[in-house]
Amino acid sequence: MIKFASKLHRIAASEKILIAPLDWGLGHATRLVPIVLRSLQAGHEVHLGLSGDAGQWLSRRFPALPAHSLPSYAITYLPSKSFVANMRRQAREIHAVQHREHRALQVLQKEIKFDQIISDNRYGLFHRDAQNTIITHQIFPRASFLTEPLLRAYIHHRLRRFDQCWVPDFESIDASLSGELSHGRKPPMALTFIGPQSRFGALHKSPSVYQKAILLSCPEPLRSAWEKHLVKALQQSPEKIALITNGAHIGGEDQKTIGALDVYYGLSDERIGEVLSASEEVICNAGYSTLMDMHAMGIRPYVFATPGQTEQEYLLKYLLSKKMVMQAPPHYILS
Repeated sequence: MIKFASKLHRIAASEKILIAPLDWGLGHATRLVPIVLRSLQAGHEVHLGLSGDAGQWLSRRFPALPAHSLPSYAITYLPSKSFVANMRRQAREIHAVQHREHRALQVLQKEIKFDQIISDNRYGLFHRDAQNTIITHQIFPRASFLTEPLLRAYIHHRLRRFDQCWVPDFESIDASLSGELSHGRKPPMALTFIGPQSRFGALHKSPSVYQKAILLSCPEPLRSAWEKHLVKALQQSPEKIALITNGAHIGGEDQKTIGALDVYYGLSDERIGEVLSASEEVICNAGYSTLMDMHAMGIRPYVFATPGQTEQEYLLKYLLSKKMVMQAPPHYILS
């Protein structure tokens, strides 16, 4: 499924590993599935550090693994504001959560004594008595002209607290999915490219049920607003459309039919694959975890950028230039 096993050679067998995703959307949790699986296959004792909906999702995916509560970032994304404005509004609280999660780790480490800590974009999870790994593709994040240098300096300062940085992308810029977000000049530390990470494998097409399938994944309250927009815009469509989202039904699967739309909530990986394999076209946002899933499944999707998210705007433009994706029609975008 992935080319990752060789990246665990630095970790001795039967060591204790804490794996923890950022809880902003589900993508940081879903892309850790192959890393958890490879760690278990290598004989390690895996613990999960969890918070928010992403934590609930990963805990349900691996119910037998010990789970430890971490402070929640509780990041929200307002449709009326840009990504930079949203982050600026919540910067103080984000910084405070990083301090709280760092203190929480000190308590956990006294009790459990982890050998390895693998953090997906949680910059407070490092300990002097463990091997500290950060997973991120945002080495050179995009922002406004004035904000970008400050944001990059902040990220680079935080990255240097870790022993190693794993980038979920190809090392070759020619094959890269993240482009200059991870392949910029003068990285703050040595980078280990572990390849795109996805819980999915290649799809086998089945007879068409839907003309289009839409994957909607983004933080609240934007997700709910976007779902309402899509239902209103597409329920009278002459085509049969599947809308796959998580929403309030993260704890279990649910479905409702609204006109031409079949709206799916909380689907398992298997069911998502079934719906996508029975769809002629797939439409999704340019979230990096979603793009890695599309690559793993062999889908060339129609893509839109979440409004105001400079990273997604860059990824969309970059992947369009490489003809790896197509531009989604404007009526799918929440303005």
